[in-house]
Amino acid sequence: MEDDDLTVVDLENIILTGHIVGRQKDQETNETKIVIRGRALNGRQAEAVVKIGLSGILYVITVHLV
Repeated sequence: MEDDDLTVVDLENIILTGHIVGRQKDQETNETKIVIRGRALNGRQAEAVVKIGLSGILYVITVHLV
């Protein structure tokens, strides 16, 4: 996030304005990761890779510009 000058508010906007563009399967843990593409606050297109834990908590793995 910091490398691309993105903030937590950008992450929130990416998730709220974005859509799912893919799913990835982790080879070691067999967990599904979800790729969400949306827009940062300044309009730049970005992606967030997240997973949903067993308790329903959303875990953010990475966020980057596209």
